Amino acid sequence: MDRRGDQSGDGAIGATAGALYALMSDFVRQIPRDISMTAVSTLAMLRSHGPQRVTALAGAQGAGATVDDGDDHQPGEGRTGEPPA
Repeated sequence: MDRRGDQSGDGAIGATAGALYALMSDFVRQIPRDISMTAVSTLAMLRSHGPQRVTALAGAQGAGATVDDGDDHQPGEGRTGEPPA
């Protein structure tokens, strides 16, 4: 079997694929996007690390918010009676 015909076909396919990729890249860049940087970062995290809990994703974004119940007790201290007024 003559391999030269196969190689030239692969070269033509590669060139066509490269041209199509360049065309699509230019097209996609021109489309306005309505997505925040946080959303982009979250999607990238999901893509690279797979499914995760929302709390893990929030922690990775630096959203370390905790629930504040208004009781200012020290760690290790038990809660005693009513919270301060």
